[in-house]
Formats: sequence, C-alpha cells, structure tokens
Amino acid sequence: MSPATSIKTAAAVLCSFFLVAMAQSWPLARHLDTHVTGDPRGDTGVYIWNTWVFGRELLQQRHSPFTTDTVLTIGGPADLSLHNYTVASDLLAIPLQPLLGIVGAFNIIYLINVALTGLGMFLLLRRLPQTAGAGPGIAWIGAFLFACSPFLVARGNGHFSVASAAALPFFAWSLTRTLESRRWTDAVTVGACVAWAAYSDPYHAVYCVMLGMALLAARTIDVRGTPRVGPTPRTLRLIDGLILLVALAILVIGGLQGGSVTMGGVTISMRSLYTPVLVLSMLVAVRVIRTVRPRVTLTPLPVRALLPSGLIAVVAAGLLLAPLAAAMVTRSVEGRMVAAPVPWRSSAPGADLAAIVMPNPNHPLTPAGLVTWVRQQPGESIAALPWVALLTIALAWRRAGLRPDRTWLAIAVVFLWMSLGPFIRIAGIDTFVPTPWTFLRYVPLVGDARMPSRMSVVVVLAVSVIFTAALAALGARRRGLVAVVGIALAFELLAAPRTLYRASVPGLFDIVRQGPAEARVLHIPTGIKDGLDTYGNFDVATLFYQTTHHRPIISGYLSRVAEQRKTRYLRHPVLGPLIAESAGMPATPDQWDTARTHASAFIDEQHLGWVVIDERQASPSLQTRARDVLHLHLVTRQDGLALYTPEPAAATP
Repeated sequence: MSPATSIKTAAAVLCSFFLVAMAQSWPLARHLDTHVTGDPRGDTGVYIWNTWVFGRELLQQRHSPFTTDTVLTIGGPADLSLHNYTVASDLLAIPLQPLLGIVGAFNIIYLINVALTGLGMFLLLRRLPQTAGAGPGIAWIGAFLFACSPFLVARGNGHFSVASAAALPFFAWSLTRTLESRRWTDAVTVGACVAWAAYSDPYHAVYCVMLGMALLAARTIDVRGTPRVGPTPRTLRLIDGLILLVALAILVIGGLQGGSVTMGGVTISMRSLYTPVLVLSMLVAVRVIRTVRPRVTLTPLPVRALLPSGLIAVVAAGLLLAPLAAAMVTRSVEGRMVAAPVPWRSSAPGADLAAIVMPNPNHPLTPAGLVTWVRQQPGESIAALPWVALLTIALAWRRAGLRPDRTWLAIAVVFLWMSLGPFIRIAGIDTFVPTPWTFLRYVPLVGDARMPSRMSVVVVLAVSVIFTAALAALGARRRGLVAVVGIALAFELLAAPRTLYRASVPGLFDIVRQGPAEARVLHIPTGIKDGLDTYGNFDVATLFYQTTHHRPIISGYLSRVAEQRKTRYLRHPVLGPLIAESAGMPATPDQWDTARTHASAFIDEQHLGWVVIDERQASPSLQTRARDVLHLHLVTRQDGLALYTPEPAAATP
C-alpha cells in the first residue's frame, strides 16, 4: 500500500470513528456547549478544570503548566506534577476554547479521543502478523470492539483520563514496526507514544512499559508443557496432602470466624483468611507447575541491532516528558514528593470477577439491578467483556480450528488476573485468593498504577486482537457471518440512552467574575483533599465553578498534595477550625477565639474577596461560625448557595 493510500485509509477510519463517537453520544452532538457525559459537579468537573487551568497557566500566565496559583493558595503555588492532568487532551483543547468555550472544547476532545482510539487499534490490527490478513473491514470491527468497549464507555462518564486510551494501541503498533524495521523514525514514534500515554493518564505509561516488556519477552521466551507420564511421585503426593490439610484448616477455622482451634495440643488462631489462603494458593501453584512441568526455551534478542532503536525511543520519550520530569525533580528535591502507601490487606481492590462476565452495564436492556450492583462495587468494577467477542472466539476455536496467538492470549490472561486486584472477589465475596498483583503492587513504577481494575483496558485490547483473528478465520469460509457478528457486536455495545448532565454554573459566580481580579474565594464547607486523604469537606464542584469565575480558590483538590501543605492548612488559626467543623468535628472555644483574632490578617494576606456558603451541606453551626469569624455580609442567594463578602477591619475583636 502506497503512503498516499495509507494516509487516505487512516483519514477515512479516523472520520468513521468520529462519527461512531457522535452516534454513541448522539444527544451530546446537539448540546456540545451546554452538556457533558459525566457529572460536572464530580470527577468530570475536575477534568474540565484541567482543560481550563492548563490553558491559563501556559498562555495567560506564560509559565510551566505544572504549577498553579488557582487553588490551595496558602503556601505558594500548588504543584501539578503528580496531578492527573490530561495534558495531551488539554493541549488539543487550547485552539478550540476560543471558538467553542470550555465545555464545547472538552466535549470535542472527548469525541476526538474515541476516534483516535479506534484508529490506533485499526492500525495495530493491520500490522500484527496474527491479524494482518483479516482485511480492513474485519480490522475495523475489531477496532470498534476496543474503542466502544463497555470499559472505555463507562470511563467516559467520569474518568476521562482512563478513557483517553489511544496511546496504548498506537504504542503497540509503533513498537511492532520498530522491531521489524529498526528505523529511527519508528523508534521516535515509540518514545512519543509513551509520552502521549503519560500525558493522557500516568497509568497508561506504566501499561505501555508492561505491554512492551510482554511483547519483547514473547520474542525471546517460549514456554511449553511436558506433562508427566507414569505414577505420581512421592513429592507430589506430599504436596497433595499439604493442600488437603491447609484447605481443611481454612474450613474449620474460617467457620470459627477468626477464632482458634486446638489440634494435638497445638492451638492455631487467625484473624482473617488472607495468610492461610495465600499458603494454599502457593501450594496449588507448585502442584500445577510440577504437573505441567513447563520447559522454557530462550531465543536471544539481537541486542546490538535493537539497542540504537531503544536508545532513540528513550531519548524521544525523555525529551517530550522533560517539562513534567523537571517539575517532579523539583518537587522531590524540596521534599514534597507524595507516595501512596500499599497496605497488604486494604490497598485498592480490583474488578469483581462476576462484573467481568456480566452483560454490558451501559446497555439499555441490562437489568437495572445488575447495573446498580456493579456501580456499587469497590474498585471501578465496570469491566464487562463483550459476549459476542467471547462467543466468536469460542466458535472459531471449535469450527475453524483457530488457536489464539499465545502472546496475546497470555497478555489477556495475565492482565485480567492482575485487574482482579490483590485478592479475587466474586459477586462481592472476598475469596482471599491472591493474584500476581498481590506482589507486583510493591514493584517500583508498576505499583504506581495503584488501581488494578484499570488494567482492564489492556485486557480489552488483547481480546480485540484475538477476536479479530477469530473473525477472520470464520469469515474466510462464510463472509456473511462477518456482517452478522458486526451487527450483533454493535447491538451489544449500544450505550443508549446516554445520560447527559447540564454543565451550568450558578449565576452568582458571574458577580465573582466581575469583581477584582486578585480577590480570592473561600467555599464553606471547606477542606483540603487529594486522592489519598480528605480533611474537612471540600466539594470538587468548586473547581468546575472556577472555570467560570476565574478567581483563585483558597482551599482545593489535587490528585496528590504534599504533606507540608496539608499540615499548614490543618494548623492554620482560621482555616483549621473551619476545616474541623466542616468535617463534623467541632473546634474548641479557644480555637474559635484564636480564629477571630487572626481573621483580619487572614483576609488581608489571602486577598479574600468572597465567601460562598453551600447552605445544603454546611451545618447551621458552621454557617454561624463562618459568618461570625469573618464578619460576612450577604450579597445574594441562588441554588442553595449564599455569596458573602468579608470585612477585614470588623473581623478584629
């Protein structure tokens, strides 16, 4: 295929998937500048805020977009290097904001991300040896499966960074090209895709590294089983006995609900089943390995030939990620680096195994009870694999003799296993059975992707590859079957009616915007919040409102906030009591006396111009305290919010 033809094909595929994205969210096309697919007063509002603040810092303030003075104003500019910033989408939105407004630009970029995801998957399916002969039509259906999968559609209702998954198939496509051609241009593309992934969602960059290691390992490692023939050796019988003994102990002591039991003068006690089930799982793993007896054959990689391409890819990624890296180095040197702890039992859970095989929760015919159940599960469990794809793979296995490619089957199985989290849950029941993520979550870099359920995006990518190969095998004999499968898949992936949320901001914030540019805003209830801790009660809707009034917010939310800044807020003589009261923990009379004493200085130092009290969330006591300490005067009320101005002089006792 000539370059001109390839470009035309890519453009046609991109346009087709943009139309698919619009059809998938057809009400959005009529309300681009007024509605969004997720609640703007929740996670969606944070991503809209990302789009606004990135353009503000880069174009208006003309400095690094990885710092901002728009939130958490006490303690100097806030650092955004560890914030889930969606830089790639924010860059694309910059030229669109003057034309469409912040909401319209945000929506268009969402649709573009869906289209790019479809294009990337299409190019990958046309490049892989396992699916290269499938033809453009079948490759398009396989790409449609990935771009419109239940997992990505569900993330489009809130976690827009996770839904921006185009970099993953583009990375696999460019890495495959590089391993074949070893051209420097392809190596640069690999590095650019890693940077793209990092600027879309930091988890995606980790997944690129893991996926790249898997694709490289597949070229050098071959594992085949050599089952044992003959009588069972004594060692295996011993392992079987230990498995039976541990299983019996789990049943007996588990029935005692964490109690103890005495056997032969030995007392065995436990508080939970995590450790004994871990021991049982390891024994079973040893038994399987000793039974299958895997034989590993290594084929050395041509390191000398690949080293230049690898270095070029690393340099390209490093150059593109230099602004982010510089901000993170500065943060680390200043002692403001934040690392999420990884507890053994209570770290982030994965997807529920039952949720992975349930019907598409976005489909209008899926029972409401199932949809409610999966949304209530911890760990972002909406990860359903399409039944049409699984049935097509099974049919190709039975009728066409297709055996899924080992590389992509292994990727699908391993990432699926890890996406279940450190311990497998089935229909809400914790089985205590460990997965590879039980140990990998402690590995540097890999463990930074601390929400294991999001690995489902790689599972869907691998399933799309296997599905495309299966559909090609079936279509070689019955072409009409391809059309039937495509129609059935389109029906299963139907996500309608798509719920839209009005992206409206209470009118009282127009008054704030018309006020002095340096005037800052304090919201009551107030607090400081990040992805690890919450102090007080900060409503993230405040960030969305800021995209209208453009004034700095004294409190705030970021994905990661340095401990020093949290401590500064909690110990602040004025904000400390307000944060405590916002959390329902009343401050002492002495603390309120201190707050009154320092209120005037606080108002002056922070240029506090406005106080917004959410009368639906703030307790009567908190409202009274805020009005008393800051000597507030009412300006207006609207939609449950009350806008006040403080008086610095009157705040001094």
